[in-house]
Amino acid sequence: MDARSTALSLLETLYDGAALENGLERFADAWTRTLATPCIFSLRSTRTGEVNAHLGGFDPVWNDEYAAYYHTVDPVWDCVRGLPTGTVWSGESLTRSATDTQLEGLAIICDGVERHGMTFGPNHAVVLETEGPELVSCFLVSRFVDMPDVPPLAVELLDILAPHLVNARRLWQQLEAARAREARWLAALDALATPIAIVDERARVAFANRGAHALFGQGDGLDVRDGELWCADGRTRRALGAAIAGAVATSRGESLGAGGSFRVARPSGAPAFELFVSPLAAATAGRALASRAGAAVVIHDPSRGPIEPSAHLAALYGLTPAEARLAAALATGHSLDESADALSITKETARTRLRRVFEKTGARRQGELIRKLVAGAHALRGRGGG
Repeated sequence: MDARSTALSLLETLYDGAALENGLERFADAWTRTLATPCIFSLRSTRTGEVNAHLGGFDPVWNDEYAAYYHTVDPVWDCVRGLPTGTVWSGESLTRSATDTQLEGLAIICDGVERHGMTFGPNHAVVLETEGPELVSCFLVSRFVDMPDVPPLAVELLDILAPHLVNARRLWQQLEAARAREARWLAALDALATPIAIVDERARVAFANRGAHALFGQGDGLDVRDGELWCADGRTRRALGAAIAGAVATSRGESLGAGGSFRVARPSGAPAFELFVSPLAAATAGRALASRAGAAVVIHDPSRGPIEPSAHLAALYGLTPAEARLAAALATGHSLDESADALSITKETARTRLRRVFEKTGARRQGELIRKLVAGAHALRGRGGG
C-alpha cells in the first residue's frame, strides 16, 4: 500500500472520529489494523495529572495498569512539553536530553509494557498540544517486541498526518467540552419539577425530564407515541406541530417563528395542559443537541398550581436552576442585592451568577437582561394557541 491512499483512508476515519465521544479510539484501532503497529492517542492534564488515553493494538490490561500507576513515572510528558505542536519526533530524540530520573521512568515503562508484547523504544511521536498550562497531548506509535523498528510507512504517514492529528485532537476536545456542557444543562433540566421536553422539527422527543416522563405516563391527553410528542385533539396537534417546526427553523436561522402557547384538553376532565413552545439556541443547548432538536416545550398542569418562572427561563436560556431563580427574581423588579437577600445567597455569589446569566442570554446590561426576561415571562403567560 502507498502512503497517499493509506493517508486518505485514515484521514476519513480521523475526522469522522473527531465528532464522536470514542472517535480517537476508533482512529487508533484503524491505525493498528492498517499498519500492524500499536499506537496511543493520549492527553494529560498537567494540573491534575489525569490521563485520557485512546489505545490501538494494546492489551486493555495495560491501559488499566498505566492509568493506575505507570503514568506517574512516564517521562514522555516532560519530554514533549515545550516542543513545537505538530512535529514528529523519534523516541531517541525525545529522550536524548532526559534526566537520570526520566530514564529510570522510561525503563520502568518499557519493562511493564513488554510484559504485554510491546515496547516503547524505538518509537515515534507527534506532539499534538503543549500550548497552555493545563494540557499536554501526543500521538505515539510504538512497535511489537518481534518488530525490529517502526515500519517506514508508519513514519512517513506521521509526517503526512501530523497537522491533521493536531486539528482533529483540538476539534475532539472542543466537541467533548460541548458534550459536557450539554450533559450539565440536561441534568439541570431534569432536576426541575416543571415538565420540559426538547423536540425536533417533527416533534420527536430528544430529551424529556423526569417531570415530563411522569406526565406522559398518565395517558391524559398528552403523550409520546412513536417517539413524537402527541396530543389527543387533532386540531391542536397540527397547530402544535406547526409551531414546533417554526421554532426549530428559527433556532437554525431559517425562520422567524417564535413558537407559541397551547391548551391541550384532557379526557379526564381535569384543567387543560398549558404548553409553551420556544426556539432553542445552540448557545443554550449546545450545538450537538440543537442540531438534532431545536425547540423546548414547557408543560404546565394548572391543577398543580402556577408555573414556576425559573423553569421557563432555564429551558429558554439554558440556565441552571440557581441561575434561573436569580433571573426570575430580577424579572419581577428586584435589584441584584434584593434578589440575593431573597435567595439567601451572598452578593458575590449573586454577581457571579448574574455574569453567567449575561453570557447565556446574550444581554450586556442588567436593563437589557430584564427586558429579555420579562418578554419571555409574558410570552409564557400570554400567547394564545390552539
